[in-house]
Amino acid sequence: MLAPLRILRRGRTPSEGPANYIVGRASRMESFVNDDTTHILAISGSLRAHSSNTEVLRACVLVAPGDISIRIYDGLGTLPHFNTDFDLEGAMLSEPVENLRTETRRADALLISSPEYAHGVPGALKNALDWLVSAP
Repeated sequence: MLAPLRILRRGRTPSEGPANYIVGRASRMESFVNDDTTHILAISGSLRAHSSNTEVLRACVLVAPGDISIRIYDGLGTLPHFNTDFDLEGAMLSEPVENLRTETRRADALLISSPEYAHGVPGALKNALDWLVSAP
């Protein structure tokens, strides 16, 4: 039997340990003013429609408490290959990249469920992470 999903709300004190609270960000607070719901963006590292990783995330959506909103990101397969030439200040990014970055900015937390391929993360997930961490 699996242990119940435990997600602690933002606003916990540092004395409870850094692993036990979600650090607030100004952009998150601006996005969800007067909203007590924790918004989680879930990303499956697998492109298969019914992979076990995607199914775990779907189960999380079903069992999440009422004050937690989980949205499963479905654009992993549409992201272009990461290229720093396309990620310069003021550059026009493709729609899938803009959507990923927008959804990530709106989220309070990310929940990633991923298979392991060749002792690492799948290429599609690595590509998405590259687009997220490279933002100018």
